Amino acid sequence: MRLKKFGLAAIAAISIIVLSAPAASAADTSGTAEEVFSDSSYSQMSPDPATTGVAARVMINGNPYGCAGYTERVHLSGGMSSVHAGIRDCRNAPSYQIAGAEIMKAGWFGLWHRSAFNSAEANNRLARLDVNAKAVCGNTSMQTYRGNGYHRVNIGGTDYIARTSSDIETRFGCDS
Repeated sequence: MRLKKFGLAAIAAISIIVLSAPAASAADTSGTAEEVFSDSSYSQMSPDPATTGVAARVMINGNPYGCAGYTERVHLSGGMSSVHAGIRDCRNAPSYQIAGAEIMKAGWFGLWHRSAFNSAEANNRLARLDVNAKAVCGNTSMQTYRGNGYHRVNIGGTDYIARTSSDIETRFGCDS
């Protein structure tokens, strides 16, 4: 009888701790790309008509150099989920550019979880800036993934920002 009471008391205490844990506010951006990339209105971002079936591609917020941000589909690579995102097609070299790639995995009840994030930056670089994020696959079940890309170029002291997402969700098992 004493053991049963202790067991129920421990479960009740854990439940109270979990239920009383502070929730992150909607404005809390810690651990996300928002703390790396400057805040801006994304209403000017529009799809580029030259979009391919392999990746989502958009012009970066009307920048004068024609730089475009892209995010490819999440795919299996060497037993890991992998996504590429970045900046390409600039006619001239921006003074500064930064790109981030994020892998999101579908969870229970329609919630998405960040599996991986990686970023890269460059100064006065005309070549394509490619970022690869990889996440270890921890099980053999089928999982659903989506890739997100974050893109910022600085031209003449002005930041131009865009976000992209893979054109479709992909589903695969890590052992396939």
